[in-house]
Amino acid sequence: MLPDSPNSINRPLPFTPRLRHHETFDSYSARYLAANFLDAAHQRQMMRWARPAYPDLKPHALWRRIVCEKTRIDEALFQYNPRELQHPDGTSCAGCRVGTGDQWMCRLCSAGETVELQPHLDNLVCTRHRIWVGSGATPEIQHVVGDDFVAAERIFQKLRRKGVVDATTLWELVHVVDPSLADEAEHHLMPAKPFPDAMRIWGLIASTSFAIRFFNPCQTYQSAHEYLAQQLERVGLGDVELVNRVWHYLRPTALAVREWVLGAGQLQTYWQHDFHLDPAVVHHWKSPARPLEPFSRYLAASGVTEITNDNWREVLTHRSAGHSELFMLGGRKQGTPGICVNGHRTSVLAVARLSARSSYRCAYCDGRRVVPGENDITMTHPLRATYFDAEANPGTAVTDLTSTLKTRMGWKCPLGHKYVRSVTVQCRAVEPCVVCDDRVLAPERNSIAALVPQVIAEWDHERNELSPWEMRANDSRAKAWFICQECGHRYETFLRRRLAGSGCLMCAREDFYRFKTAPDIKLIDVRPDLGTEWDPELNDGLQFKDLLRSHRIKRRWRCPNGHITVKTPAARENNGCGACWNAGIDYFGRYPVIMSEYDIEANGAGRVPRSAVWWTCKAAGHQTQRSVHGRRQSRGCVLCPKEKRIAAGLGDGTF
Repeated sequence: MLPDSPNSINRPLPFTPRLRHHETFDSYSARYLAANFLDAAHQRQMMRWARPAYPDLKPHALWRRIVCEKTRIDEALFQYNPRELQHPDGTSCAGCRVGTGDQWMCRLCSAGETVELQPHLDNLVCTRHRIWVGSGATPEIQHVVGDDFVAAERIFQKLRRKGVVDATTLWELVHVVDPSLADEAEHHLMPAKPFPDAMRIWGLIASTSFAIRFFNPCQTYQSAHEYLAQQLERVGLGDVELVNRVWHYLRPTALAVREWVLGAGQLQTYWQHDFHLDPAVVHHWKSPARPLEPFSRYLAASGVTEITNDNWREVLTHRSAGHSELFMLGGRKQGTPGICVNGHRTSVLAVARLSARSSYRCAYCDGRRVVPGENDITMTHPLRATYFDAEANPGTAVTDLTSTLKTRMGWKCPLGHKYVRSVTVQCRAVEPCVVCDDRVLAPERNSIAALVPQVIAEWDHERNELSPWEMRANDSRAKAWFICQECGHRYETFLRRRLAGSGCLMCAREDFYRFKTAPDIKLIDVRPDLGTEWDPELNDGLQFKDLLRSHRIKRRWRCPNGHITVKTPAARENNGCGACWNAGIDYFGRYPVIMSEYDIEANGAGRVPRSAVWWTCKAAGHQTQRSVHGRRQSRGCVLCPKEKRIAAGLGDGTF
């Protein structure tokens, strides 16, 4: 016979057991049925009778409503949400309940009954009966513990009263004590063995005196590491590896303190489950009198210089290795918050085979993201940063740029030249200004008309699409048409050859045949103007009036600019001074300091090639071979000490 009827749904059953603290509904309803000698068949019958009154409730909710009405128990008691398993603002995340799951009441406190409890952190040890009741400890595996567990439970209760207890911190410290734990956090199993040591560590680092001394920004990280080792030794936990694991666990909070010092404002942690630090401790610190040391030294204090496949969970992320890799990936969009070796807050991207990555350099370390005041071009390339044109780049600050950025920006050199160039090229180029480097056309500076005005008269305006003002004089690949002023012949030639002194090919052929048929013609009769470049002292006393065009001996010539050229009379007649043009590059005018060591005697006074040439340093007389670019890169003689080189200490672009 059923104890109820359709007309008495709310009537209590004869026996109503007492609801235990944090007991789950399933546990209580099972005890409620057992106390009244009922089984599952009676439960189903009562639900059928109650269905017309509650047609919208699902079966489990309907059964809960029946039990609560019969026992006069508030349904909210079965929806317990302890403050230790949520954020201070009432929200929660995947880490709030980590390591907490099914729990059971102490088997002695329940008088032998099996009472399942909701997840909570009220206690992990029953101090009345000295029994371990942590998460996952069923009545069958609950066991008696010693005095060290009871003492640890007292520390735990003190921390709860201070409001600093949360499931993530508890699990992190348990894993710090025993890093061999694999995925107990995922299975909601709280291991008992590490609990006493974990509580001793927690009680130590949660004290105000420890926080004031350990996180003090006025000390070095090495000093803080030594202090941590001393304090852990004092509580009997002086193992070096354990000290380093605690040191790594406190790293995110140490970075938060550093960010607070650099940015002022209010001290706050970046992640909700970073180690809790009372903001009031900042009032005990003084402002650092020296610049803060690089955050990379925090890991260096524990002997870690890089993130590897073995330590990335402990060092790179906020979460311990007690979690599976799937848990570490977190959300596919957000990823897991982490900190690189140099202290940049980044995210461990949700990618497969995370532990198999070969590099953990973050986007800030690689220059793909900018940290103003740390890796922007004002810090990495301060001289090039002065060329930034704020007017040409509205809305962009120079501190927003990194040296690896390929975006084209506007620049302006000290001479007022404006140009557009990518940030990467601007930082890496030998010459910062493309106009000063004659890489772009500046009509008043490097056009043919500006540098060689005498060529304008020979310019063939009909066949040339561009005017002499629209072509660079140092464009080695450009050709142009010219009209010979003597014979009227039109000819095409490379600009570099024409500007080096070569002229009309037809006239050159006629001169060649005249030279062959009249070998005794004197140069003074053909090119009397070259007499101003002749120096008898450089040519064994030979006078210019006695010089024949047919002489094949190379002679020394001194151009109006003072360059000494070694050429035969015929070569000098047909070609100008190579040093003056140098294929459009005036190394002597552009790099006067470096070129002062150029060995003219060994190299000759002709064009300075881009390949290796001879140099003689002024400091020690060393003779070496190197290109002009290489000589500038080394700032002088490579055989001399750096501080004694001719361009030592000079800023880029000044030598």
